[in-house]
Parts: sequence; C-alpha cells; structure tokens
Amino acid sequence: MRGALYFGTGVNYTQPATKTSDAVLSFDMKKGRMLWAQQLVPGDAFNFGCVTDNKSNCPKNPGKDLDIGAPPMLKSLGGGRRILIVGTKAGVVFGLDPDKKGNVVWQTRISEGGSQGGVDLGQFQRRQISILFDSDWNPANGEAGGGMAAVDIATGKKIWATAAARPACLATKGCSAASPARPH
Repeated sequence: MRGALYFGTGVNYTQPATKTSDAVLSFDMKKGRMLWAQQLVPGDAFNFGCVTDNKSNCPKNPGKDLDIGAPPMLKSLGGGRRILIVGTKAGVVFGLDPDKKGNVVWQTRISEGGSQGGVDLGQFQRRQISILFDSDWNPANGEAGGGMAAVDIATGKKIWATAAARPACLATKGCSAASPARPH
C-alpha cells in the first residue's frame, strides 16, 4: 500500500513474546492503523536483567536480543515493484514485499550476529545495492567483528563483504573492530 510507514521493533522484555516483537510493522499514515506485521525473530524475550548476576528479572527462557537493528529501507525494483530491506542483529538481512503484507522475498546471512552483533544501526542504499554495517562485537576479542557487506536488493545475493580494519587501540580495554553504524 502506498502511504504507509514501516519500522522495525525490538525484543519483548517479558514472556511470552508478542507477534509484533522483532518485527517490521506497517501503518497507514493517514488513519494510523496497523496494516500488517512480519515477525522476523520469534520468541525473543530478553532484558538487561539477563546479563546481571541477579537474573531475577530475566525471562525464564530468554531469547538472544536479536531485534531489528536498523530502520527498514524501502526501494523500488522497477515495474511498480518495491522491496523493504531489513537488517537484524541476528546477522540476517531480509527482503520483504511491502505490498504483500511483508512476505519474505529473500533472506541472506551476512554475519554471525548476536546481541551486540549483526546489522546494528547502519545501512544505506546505492542504486540496486544495499550496504550494511555489521557489528558482531566480542568483548573478549577486540579484533573480532565489524565490517560491511553488500547485497543485491532484488535477489538478496551477497555481492561482497569485508572485515573491519584492525583497530589501532587494541591495547586499550574495550577496544573493538566491531562497527555499529559506521566503518572504522
């Protein structure tokens, strides 16, 4: 539908996880009603109580915090066809058909993913290519993670991928090659 707004959602903090968590939602911009929801990571209930010593607020069966890490991007494929490109912290990029209730057209893994990984806050489009920044932050290994990947928006085929440059700050605690939203 034309005149729609699309956005991604995060995890549920409690269980059971709703069908609108870790999802792309479509809303009619004039009427404000939801048109459709396409959940990409089901059952992902997680909160910061899960990473503390006292796990009393953590859901009984926590997910992995793999929500939609970057805004969906709407692109034309030509011939009146459109596609939403959606990156997740799970390291998987989806092509959704916004005119068919968000049906999955393709999905492509671009990185390992994780709670601080996958597509986390950054992507851009150039012509028929989507460039996505991946994080895959690993606090135990400052050289791990980071980089960029490019996918063809019509097919989801990975065109290229490159790791982040080795950071000069490796001797500093907390240094990381991971690149949420920006290359290093």
